[in-house]
Amino acid sequence: MTISHGQSLLWGGVSNPAWAFHGVTELEESERCREDPWLQEVQLELREGRLSENSHAFLHGESTTVCGSWTNGAAICGNVQCQQVSDGKAAWDKIEACERNCRVCLESRQQRKRVATDSDDVRFTEKRFVDAPAIFPNNDIKYDVNKQRARQYATAHRLGVTWVQAQDKPLPKTLQERPDLVLQKMVWLSRHDRECGDLYGMFPLIAGLPVALTDHLDRSPDKQLLRGKIGTIHSWKIAATEESVWENDVRILQEMPEVVYVKYAGCDWHIEGTPEPGIYPVTKAKRNWFLDKGRQYPQLAVQRQQLPLAFAGSLFFHCPL
Repeated sequence: MTISHGQSLLWGGVSNPAWAFHGVTELEESERCREDPWLQEVQLELREGRLSENSHAFLHGESTTVCGSWTNGAAICGNVQCQQVSDGKAAWDKIEACERNCRVCLESRQQRKRVATDSDDVRFTEKRFVDAPAIFPNNDIKYDVNKQRARQYATAHRLGVTWVQAQDKPLPKTLQERPDLVLQKMVWLSRHDRECGDLYGMFPLIAGLPVALTDHLDRSPDKQLLRGKIGTIHSWKIAATEESVWENDVRILQEMPEVVYVKYAGCDWHIEGTPEPGIYPVTKAKRNWFLDKGRQYPQLAVQRQQLPLAFAGSLFFHCPL
Protein backbone atom coordinates (compact mmCIF):
# COMPACT_ATOMS: atom_id res chain seq x y z
CA MET A 1 0.00 0.00 0.00
CA THR A 2 1.45 3.37 -1.05
CA ILE A 3 0.43 6.92 -0.14
CA SER A 4 -0.75 7.61 -3.67
CA HIS A 5 -2.90 4.47 -3.65
CA GLY A 6 -4.46 5.54 -0.35
CA GLN A 7 -5.24 8.94 -1.81
CA SER A 8 -6.80 7.37 -4.89
CA LEU A 9 -9.23 5.45 -2.69
CA LEU A 10 -10.65 8.76 -1.48
CA TRP A 11 -10.22 10.98 -4.54
CA GLY A 12 -10.37 8.51 -7.42
CA GLY A 13 -14.13 8.55 -7.82
CA VAL A 14 -14.06 10.14 -11.28
CA SER A 15 -10.89 8.72 -12.80
CA ASN A 16 -11.07 5.28 -11.22
CA PRO A 17 -14.51 4.67 -9.68
CA ALA A 18 -13.98 0.92 -9.28
CA TRP A 19 -11.37 1.47 -6.56
CA ALA A 20 -12.77 4.56 -4.82
CA PHE A 21 -14.97 4.75 -1.72
CA HIS A 22 -18.68 4.97 -2.51
CA GLY A 23 -20.07 5.19 0.99
CA VAL A 24 -19.65 4.28 4.66
CA THR A 25 -21.30 1.37 6.45
CA GLU A 26 -21.42 1.28 10.25
CA LEU A 27 -20.93 -2.19 11.78
CA GLU A 28 -23.03 -2.73 14.89
CA GLU A 29 -21.98 -6.27 15.82
CA SER A 30 -18.40 -7.40 16.45
CA GLU A 31 -17.34 -10.27 14.22
CA ARG A 32 -13.65 -10.31 15.13
CA CYS A 33 -12.46 -13.47 16.92
CA ARG A 34 -15.97 -14.86 17.01
CA GLU A 35 -14.52 -18.34 17.45
CA ASP A 36 -12.85 -17.21 20.69
CA PRO A 37 -15.48 -15.61 22.99
CA TRP A 38 -12.89 -14.87 25.69
CA LEU A 39 -10.60 -12.93 23.33
CA GLN A 40 -13.61 -11.11 21.91
CA GLU A 41 -14.56 -10.11 25.46
CA VAL A 42 -11.03 -8.85 26.16
CA GLN A 43 -10.99 -6.81 22.94
CA LEU A 44 -14.25 -5.18 23.93
CA GLU A 45 -12.78 -4.31 27.32
CA LEU A 46 -9.74 -2.76 25.61
CA ARG A 47 -11.90 -0.84 23.16
CA GLU A 48 -14.00 0.62 25.98
CA GLY A 49 -11.02 1.28 28.27
CA ARG A 50 -12.09 -1.09 31.05
CA LEU A 51 -9.62 -3.98 30.92
CA SER A 52 -10.23 -6.09 34.03
CA GLU A 53 -7.50 -7.26 36.40
CA ASN A 54 -8.22 -10.89 35.52
CA SER A 55 -7.99 -10.22 31.76
CA HIS A 56 -4.68 -8.41 32.26
CA ALA A 57 -3.42 -11.31 34.40
CA PHE A 58 -4.47 -13.92 31.82
CA LEU A 59 -2.68 -12.03 29.03
CA HIS A 60 0.55 -11.88 31.06
CA GLY A 61 0.39 -15.43 32.47
CA GLU A 62 -0.15 -14.27 36.05
CA SER A 63 -2.45 -15.56 38.81
CA THR A 64 -6.17 -14.80 38.60
CA THR A 65 -9.19 -15.02 40.86
CA VAL A 66 -11.03 -17.29 38.40
CA CYS A 67 -10.30 -20.58 36.66
CA GLY A 68 -8.45 -20.80 33.38
CA SER A 69 -11.52 -21.27 31.17
CA TRP A 70 -13.59 -18.50 32.79
CA THR A 71 -15.53 -16.67 30.06
CA ASN A 72 -18.48 -14.28 30.31
CA GLY A 73 -19.16 -15.17 33.95
CA ALA A 74 -18.91 -18.96 33.70
CA ALA A 75 -16.41 -21.83 33.60
CA ILE A 76 -16.81 -23.11 30.04
CA CYS A 77 -15.13 -26.39 31.02
CA GLY A 78 -18.37 -27.34 32.78
CA ASN A 79 -16.52 -28.53 35.88
CA VAL A 80 -18.48 -27.73 39.06
CA GLN A 81 -15.34 -27.32 41.15
CA CYS A 82 -13.87 -24.81 38.67
CA GLN A 83 -17.10 -22.83 38.84
CA GLN A 84 -17.03 -22.83 42.64
CA VAL A 85 -13.40 -21.67 43.03
CA SER A 86 -14.10 -18.76 40.68
CA ASP A 87 -16.27 -16.91 43.19
CA GLY A 88 -13.55 -14.30 43.80
CA LYS A 89 -12.83 -15.52 47.32
CA ALA A 90 -10.64 -18.58 46.70
CA ALA A 91 -6.87 -18.29 47.08
CA TRP A 92 -4.65 -18.76 44.02
CA ASP A 93 -3.17 -22.03 45.28
CA LYS A 94 -6.68 -23.51 45.49
CA ILE A 95 -7.50 -22.40 41.93
CA GLU A 96 -4.18 -23.78 40.70
CA ALA A 97 -4.82 -27.14 42.41
CA CYS A 98 -8.26 -27.34 40.83
CA GLU A 99 -6.85 -26.66 37.38
CA ARG A 100 -4.39 -29.52 37.64
CA ASN A 101 -7.41 -31.83 37.43
CA CYS A 102 -9.08 -29.90 34.58
CA ARG A 103 -7.44 -30.17 31.18
CA VAL A 104 -9.71 -27.54 29.61
CA CYS A 105 -8.86 -24.89 32.21
CA LEU A 106 -5.17 -25.71 32.10
CA GLU A 107 -4.99 -25.45 28.30
CA SER A 108 -7.16 -22.32 28.23
CA ARG A 109 -4.84 -20.54 30.67
CA GLN A 110 -1.81 -21.42 28.55
CA GLN A 111 -3.52 -20.19 25.37
CA ARG A 112 -4.54 -16.91 26.99
CA LYS A 113 -0.98 -15.92 27.79
CA ARG A 114 -0.50 -13.66 24.76
CA VAL A 115 2.26 -11.39 26.11
CA ALA A 116 5.85 -12.64 25.80
CA THR A 117 7.91 -12.11 28.94
CA ASP A 118 11.34 -12.69 27.36
CA SER A 119 13.07 -13.10 24.01
CA ASP A 120 13.31 -16.89 24.45
CA ASP A 121 9.57 -17.34 24.00
CA VAL A 122 9.26 -20.26 21.53
CA ARG A 123 6.44 -18.49 19.68
CA PHE A 124 8.96 -16.11 18.17
CA THR A 125 10.38 -19.01 16.17
CA GLU A 126 7.03 -19.75 14.51
CA LYS A 127 6.76 -18.83 10.83
CA ARG A 128 3.90 -16.41 11.43
CA PHE A 129 6.17 -14.34 13.70
CA VAL A 130 9.36 -14.71 11.67
CA ASP A 131 7.60 -13.39 8.55
CA ALA A 132 5.26 -10.91 10.27
CA PRO A 133 5.95 -7.16 10.15
CA ALA A 134 6.86 -5.50 13.45
CA ILE A 135 5.85 -2.02 14.60
CA PHE A 136 8.24 0.35 16.39
CA PRO A 137 7.83 3.89 17.81
CA ASN A 138 10.63 5.53 15.80
CA ASN A 139 12.83 5.05 12.76
CA ASP A 140 16.07 4.66 14.72
CA ILE A 141 14.86 1.41 16.25
CA LYS A 142 13.21 0.30 13.02
CA TYR A 143 16.33 0.57 10.89
CA ASP A 144 18.48 -1.30 13.41
CA VAL A 145 15.92 -4.07 13.94
CA ASN A 146 15.48 -4.45 10.18
CA LYS A 147 19.04 -5.73 9.85
CA GLN A 148 18.72 -8.09 12.81
CA ARG A 149 15.44 -9.52 11.55
CA ALA A 150 16.92 -10.07 8.08
CA ARG A 151 19.54 -12.34 9.62
CA GLN A 152 16.86 -14.12 11.67
CA TYR A 153 14.78 -14.56 8.51
CA ALA A 154 17.70 -16.28 6.79
CA THR A 155 18.28 -18.57 9.77
CA ALA A 156 14.60 -19.50 10.07
CA HIS A 157 14.37 -20.34 6.37
CA ARG A 158 17.79 -22.03 6.28
CA LEU A 159 19.15 -19.64 3.68
CA GLY A 160 22.49 -17.94 3.26
CA VAL A 161 22.91 -14.16 3.31
CA THR A 162 24.57 -12.27 0.47
CA TRP A 163 25.56 -8.83 1.76
CA VAL A 164 25.77 -5.89 -0.64
CA GLN A 165 28.23 -3.25 0.53
CA ALA A 166 27.45 0.37 -0.26
CA GLN A 167 30.10 2.17 -2.27
CA ASP A 168 30.91 5.60 -0.79
CA LYS A 169 32.95 8.16 -2.70
CA PRO A 170 33.83 11.56 -1.18
CA LEU A 171 33.29 14.33 -3.72
CA PRO A 172 36.35 16.34 -4.86
CA LYS A 173 35.55 19.37 -2.71
CA THR A 174 35.23 17.11 0.33
CA LEU A 175 38.62 15.51 -0.30
CA GLN A 176 40.23 18.91 -0.64
CA GLU A 177 39.11 19.81 2.87
CA ARG A 178 39.55 16.33 4.41
CA PRO A 179 42.06 14.24 2.39
CA ASP A 180 42.14 11.52 5.08
CA LEU A 181 38.46 10.60 4.62
CA VAL A 182 39.13 7.65 2.32
CA LEU A 183 40.44 5.77 5.37
CA GLN A 184 37.02 6.00 7.04
CA LYS A 185 34.96 4.23 4.38
CA MET A 186 34.53 1.03 6.40
CA VAL A 187 33.21 3.04 9.35
CA TRP A 188 30.65 4.72 7.13
CA LEU A 189 29.05 1.35 6.36
CA SER A 190 27.81 1.15 9.96
CA ARG A 191 26.31 4.64 9.96
CA HIS A 192 22.57 4.99 10.28
CA ASP A 193 20.78 4.76 6.93
CA ARG A 194 18.90 7.97 7.62
CA GLU A 195 22.23 9.79 7.64
CA CYS A 196 23.28 8.34 4.28
CA GLY A 197 20.50 9.17 1.86
CA ASP A 198 18.24 6.37 3.13
CA LEU A 199 20.57 3.79 1.58
CA TYR A 200 21.81 0.86 3.65
CA GLY A 201 25.50 0.54 4.37
CA MET A 202 25.07 -3.23 4.18
CA PHE A 203 22.00 -4.66 2.48
CA PRO A 204 21.08 -8.37 2.78
CA LEU A 205 20.06 -10.37 -0.28
CA ILE A 206 17.94 -13.37 0.75
CA ALA A 207 15.51 -15.19 -1.52
CA GLY A 208 11.93 -14.43 -0.45
CA LEU A 209 12.94 -11.55 1.85
CA PRO A 210 10.23 -8.83 1.98
CA VAL A 211 11.65 -5.51 0.82
CA ALA A 212 10.36 -1.97 0.39
CA LEU A 213 11.44 0.56 -2.21
CA THR A 214 13.29 3.60 -0.86
CA ASP A 215 12.72 5.54 -4.09
CA HIS A 216 10.16 5.87 -6.89
CA LEU A 217 11.18 3.41 -9.62
CA ASP A 218 8.24 3.33 -12.02
CA ARG A 219 5.26 5.71 -11.96
CA SER A 220 3.44 4.09 -14.87
CA PRO A 221 -0.27 3.43 -14.09
CA ASP A 222 0.01 -0.35 -14.38
CA LYS A 223 2.99 -0.64 -12.00
CA GLN A 224 3.00 2.28 -9.53
CA LEU A 225 6.32 1.18 -8.03
CA LEU A 226 6.67 4.11 -5.64
CA ARG A 227 8.64 4.60 -2.45
CA GLY A 228 7.35 2.22 0.23
CA LYS A 229 5.98 -0.38 -2.20
CA ILE A 230 6.59 -3.86 -0.78
CA GLY A 231 7.67 -6.92 -2.72
CA THR A 232 9.93 -9.92 -2.17
CA ILE A 233 13.42 -10.68 -3.46
CA HIS A 234 13.12 -13.21 -6.29
CA SER A 235 16.74 -13.51 -7.43
CA TRP A 236 19.80 -11.46 -8.39
CA LYS A 237 22.74 -11.40 -10.78
CA ILE A 238 26.19 -10.68 -9.42
CA ALA A 239 28.89 -8.85 -11.37
CA ALA A 240 30.87 -10.94 -13.86
CA THR A 241 34.12 -9.96 -12.09
CA GLU A 242 32.87 -10.73 -8.56
CA GLU A 243 35.51 -12.68 -6.60
CA SER A 244 33.89 -13.08 -3.16
CA VAL A 245 33.17 -16.57 -1.79
CA TRP A 246 30.77 -18.13 0.72
CA GLU A 247 31.96 -18.53 4.31
CA ASN A 248 29.62 -20.04 6.94
CA ASP A 249 26.50 -19.24 4.84
CA VAL A 250 27.59 -15.60 4.42
CA ARG A 251 28.91 -13.88 1.33
CA ILE A 252 30.01 -10.24 1.22
CA LEU A 253 30.04 -8.92 -2.32
CA GLN A 254 33.03 -6.83 -3.33
CA GLU A 255 31.10 -5.27 -6.21
CA MET A 256 27.53 -4.11 -6.65
CA PRO A 257 25.28 -6.78 -8.21
CA GLU A 258 24.25 -6.09 -11.80
CA VAL A 259 20.55 -6.40 -10.94
CA VAL A 260 18.20 -7.61 -8.22
CA TYR A 261 14.81 -8.97 -9.27
CA VAL A 262 11.92 -8.08 -6.95
CA LYS A 263 8.62 -9.95 -7.18
CA TYR A 264 5.27 -8.15 -6.74
CA ALA A 265 2.47 -10.64 -6.14
CA GLY A 266 -0.78 -10.41 -8.09
CA CYS A 267 0.68 -8.31 -10.92
CA ASP A 268 0.14 -9.28 -14.56
CA TRP A 269 2.61 -6.88 -16.22
CA HIS A 270 5.71 -8.53 -17.62
CA ILE A 271 9.08 -6.87 -18.27
CA GLU A 272 11.20 -8.29 -21.07
CA GLY A 273 14.13 -10.31 -19.76
CA THR A 274 12.43 -11.31 -16.49
CA PRO A 275 11.34 -14.93 -15.85
CA GLU A 276 7.68 -14.28 -14.99
CA PRO A 277 5.01 -11.57 -14.56
CA GLY A 278 5.27 -9.13 -11.65
CA ILE A 279 9.08 -9.14 -11.47
CA TYR A 280 10.91 -5.82 -11.65
CA PRO A 281 14.68 -5.38 -12.12
CA VAL A 282 16.19 -3.09 -9.48
CA THR A 283 19.64 -1.61 -10.01
CA LYS A 284 21.87 0.56 -7.85
CA ALA A 285 20.95 4.14 -7.00
CA LYS A 286 23.21 7.12 -6.33
CA ARG A 287 22.57 9.65 -3.57
CA ASN A 288 24.66 12.26 -1.83
CA TRP A 289 24.90 12.55 1.95
CA PHE A 290 26.90 14.91 4.16
CA LEU A 291 29.41 14.19 6.89
CA ASP A 292 28.71 17.65 8.36
CA LYS A 293 24.93 17.38 8.12
CA GLY A 294 24.50 19.38 11.33
CA ARG A 295 26.09 22.53 9.86
CA GLN A 296 23.90 25.32 8.53
CA TYR A 297 25.49 24.90 5.10
CA PRO A 298 26.88 21.31 4.80
CA GLN A 299 29.98 21.04 2.64
CA LEU A 300 31.44 17.55 3.12
CA ALA A 301 29.44 15.58 0.55
CA VAL A 302 29.81 11.85 -0.08
CA GLN A 303 28.17 9.97 -2.94
CA ARG A 304 26.73 6.58 -2.02
CA GLN A 305 25.82 3.82 -4.44
CA GLN A 306 23.50 1.12 -3.13
CA LEU A 307 20.31 -0.74 -3.97
CA PRO A 308 17.26 1.49 -3.30
CA LEU A 309 15.73 -1.21 -1.08
CA ALA A 310 15.04 -1.69 2.61
CA PHE A 311 13.99 -4.76 4.56
CA ALA A 312 10.22 -4.51 5.02
CA GLY A 313 9.91 -6.59 8.19
CA SER A 314 9.52 -3.56 10.48
CA LEU A 315 7.21 -0.59 10.29
CA PHE A 316 7.38 2.93 11.71
CA PHE A 317 4.34 3.82 13.79
CA HIS A 318 4.07 7.32 15.24
CA CYS A 319 2.07 7.40 18.46
CA PRO A 320 1.96 10.93 19.95
CA LEU A 321 2.00 11.15 23.72
